[in-house]
Amino acid sequence: MMIDSLPTVEQRRALESAIATRLATGHGRSWDGLTPNGRCSYLLDAAALIDQGLTSLWQDRDPGPFPALELEVEAAEFDRAMQWWIDYVGARHPEWGIAGGVMVSPEMENLDPEDWDAWVSIAVTVSEQARRLYMRQFEQLHGVAAPAPTPPAPAVAVSSMPPAVDDVRRRRFATAVAAVLAHRHGREWMRQPSDVRAAYLNDADLLIDSGLTCW
Repeated sequence: MMIDSLPTVEQRRALESAIATRLATGHGRSWDGLTPNGRCSYLLDAAALIDQGLTSLWQDRDPGPFPALELEVEAAEFDRAMQWWIDYVGARHPEWGIAGGVMVSPEMENLDPEDWDAWVSIAVTVSEQARRLYMRQFEQLHGVAAPAPTPPAPAVAVSSMPPAVDDVRRRRFATAVAAVLAHRHGREWMRQPSDVRAAYLNDADLLIDSGLTCW
């Protein structure tokens, strides 16, 4: 559902409905048999995924030259969370080195599952606009790109590429989708037991396989 201009209300509603219906079906529930509250809950799940930029529905997420005060506050709160994350990763990987609070950018490719989970646990709490504003302000202040990994975009398959490469990229993207859903339900991703994470990852895989995300 990639389009060249801002999505219409009808396009967004159609995608929300498709995602919500797929999630309900994956849970063994008939959409027609759901109560209004049940449908609303699934539709809010879908809206959260769209708002976090995890679907192919293009939106204008640029905060613009004069962001609203609420967005500035949200970006400042995210900045504090990111400082915690940088300290967390720095403590786990002292060999990487931190200069002026800025993570050495090449090392971002070496994030392990715990690093990634820590990032996801805070990334899902902030809007896409606030995250972009934070990254813009960080770059202006430090002269380098903000150390914030983003869910990997799909790449063109190369026949000689090791199969594990694409699998890791997909698992990271699925984790981002799963964490957004968990956060929508009031669950902190890093504090969930493995079986709960697996359930949310199953939802993510269902949406990815159905072509309802930007993977």
